[in-house]
Amino acid sequence: MKIVIDSNILFAEKLFKDFGELVLYKNSVSDKNILKDADTLLCRSTMNVDSELLSGTKIKFVGTATSGIEHIDKLYLDKSNIKFADAKGSNSNSVSEYIISSILNIAIKNNLSLNNKTLGIVGWGNVGKKVEAKAKVIGLNVIVNDPPLEDIGENKNFSSIEEVLECDIITVHTPLIKEGKYKTENLFDSSKISRLKEGTIFINSARGIVADEIELVKAKKKGIISHIVLDVWKNEPEINFKLLDHIDIATPHIAGHSYNGKASGSFMILKSFCDFFRVETIANINQILEEEQNQLQISCTGNIEQDLYRAISSIYNIEIDDTNLRKIIFIDDKISYFKSLRNNYWKRREFSNTKIDCDDKKLIRYFSELGFKTDLS
Repeated sequence: MKIVIDSNILFAEKLFKDFGELVLYKNSVSDKNILKDADTLLCRSTMNVDSELLSGTKIKFVGTATSGIEHIDKLYLDKSNIKFADAKGSNSNSVSEYIISSILNIAIKNNLSLNNKTLGIVGWGNVGKKVEAKAKVIGLNVIVNDPPLEDIGENKNFSSIEEVLECDIITVHTPLIKEGKYKTENLFDSSKISRLKEGTIFINSARGIVADEIELVKAKKKGIISHIVLDVWKNEPEINFKLLDHIDIATPHIAGHSYNGKASGSFMILKSFCDFFRVETIANINQILEEEQNQLQISCTGNIEQDLYRAISSIYNIEIDDTNLRKIIFIDDKISYFKSLRNNYWKRREFSNTKIDCDDKKLIRYFSELGFKTDLS
């Protein structure tokens, strides 16, 4: 068996080396000939997989180690009887930790209490559910908007988009849908943004074209929005860097890029691969991820938000990612720089990789519910 695989997929060689000949590439296949006699293509979002790439090949299985599948021509794969697997949900915890980190960062830096604040979550999928759980831990009230799930009768008390516009904080976690009843492209347009509650904190880590970034900045200048957090941008990797001065936290589409999330994505496509080709593997994700466990001692100051942020920022300081993206202003080749921030992202571990020691039982419960290892875990 011949497997063509993106070398940036975490543990690529280790996980697939026993199943046949591996041909490694980086980001995209430069020579289509390497696919001609291959059985499997394993990719990330850096490569478009369509008829132009795969016609004339013997590919039977395509796997992407990503949650998003906009780079995949699923219709072509179905018509060509090519099995497809994605890693949907693999980075959902990573994104939820990013959201909590950004909210606490803004609250602490601007002396904003989260008490009695309401978070509106747009999109209640893998990410939205985890954001809801963590947001409640840090004291936020939460409402959820997801018309597709509401229409199929999902057992959840959903809110309208108008109710979301009245929230203190809004975070977007929808897939990109370009047409139809559930269209999300430009979901937050000038009309909706102009109706936001004064002082809204707006966060987008879904897709850049779901929320009009120009209109967000205009709303901030008018005082409608108090803070903007953007991890996704229109026309990535050619982003509008001139907006950076008006964005409070700006990051290069890395919310889901935790080491754990990448590992989970790799293992998800490994499982699909093994199921399809009816082979077995002894690889174990927990063995690999538990090689490194951190220990952190936190003392209780009486300010829960401060204590939680001290712990979280010591593990994931979101300002580092923000600072790195802002350097793009001084870089000549801005497109390559943006890509490099994503492709060479640092080894960010999730909360579960750190054990918190704390002598306050109430505080330790908060840490446990956020996903840290504790004596309660």
